[in-house]
Amino acid sequence: MRVDSFMVTGLDRWAAQHEAYRARSPAPSQLPRLECLELTNDCNLRCAMCPRSGARPVGYLDLGFLGRLLEREGRWLQGQHVWLHFHGEPLLHPRLLEAVRLVRAAGAYPRLSTNCTLLTPEVSRGLIQSGLSYLVFSVDGWSPTTHRALRRGSDFEAVTANVLQFLRFRREMGATEPLTQVQFLDAGPTHEGIDRAWELWADSGVDFINIRRISSRAGQVRGWRRLRLPGAPAAATKDRPPCWWLWHATVVLCDGRVAPCCCDLEGSMILGDLRHQSLAEVWGGPAYRRLRQRQAEGRFEGLCARCEDWLGYHPSEWERLRKYAGGAPPRQGDVVRVHNIVAVGRRGAGRIAE
Repeated sequence: MRVDSFMVTGLDRWAAQHEAYRARSPAPSQLPRLECLELTNDCNLRCAMCPRSGARPVGYLDLGFLGRLLEREGRWLQGQHVWLHFHGEPLLHPRLLEAVRLVRAAGAYPRLSTNCTLLTPEVSRGLIQSGLSYLVFSVDGWSPTTHRALRRGSDFEAVTANVLQFLRFRREMGATEPLTQVQFLDAGPTHEGIDRAWELWADSGVDFINIRRISSRAGQVRGWRRLRLPGAPAAATKDRPPCWWLWHATVVLCDGRVAPCCCDLEGSMILGDLRHQSLAEVWGGPAYRRLRQRQAEGRFEGLCARCEDWLGYHPSEWERLRKYAGGAPPRQGDVVRVHNIVAVGRRGAGRIAE
């Protein structure tokens, strides 16, 4: 088994976090991984699997704030793989490429996920030259019909053409970055025939293919009964362990506020504000400590009370890497299949198999 490089960086930190989690410490000594640093919560699509209540006004990350954040927290960010998106389409940010360059210059490895509708030739070439380390093409539906069922307002043929064009540009420019992944969602409307995605994209020139399970976003997705996988068991929302996120990672919204996890898309459980606090002050602050303590006692509130997604982020992944804890760390080239990621390499000439 190969293991994705984002699981390798900070292995010692991760081990310490895991021990704090096992001890149910309300104040872990290690700072978290920065999972997402949101560029914008604006989006040009209205997808079936994306809850949008309008509770959070549309905003764009201020690059002045980003520069100050990187200067203040730069040592912590060294070597981290940071997603520059959360609840929006990052290509809508007017200073996207500048933001990517700033994060890379700070010693972190910026990553993006895009719906590919805005992946113009100019944007594609700019991203290839920007220092972006990893790019996910969120195609989600593997055919025109399944794509339309999920990505409302998107066109499968146009999106596919944009992805293949990007891969062709990268090859022609002789670039080694960003690594690329094409992603599909295994959901009710897409499940039948989804294995065809492997064969359709194996020779496209993309580095990884990912078929991942769809998330209810802690019960916020409308029409979840239609979208969930047939026969998929529901994770327990009671009598369960605390969420690993609270000891391991955090999310920064585009206005600088801190959310606990990837399910809090509308910022309903804000735990701090990096415009006025350091990360250490937020991570060790009363809001985080109280939330950890309550979950350690079996009390789940807010989004957490109805969350079925905690199981997918439970530290069982630790068992996969535990053998490395006392010996040599994994090589940077090794990869862990956290979702259902398969490395296919750059074998193709930019075509999709018929």
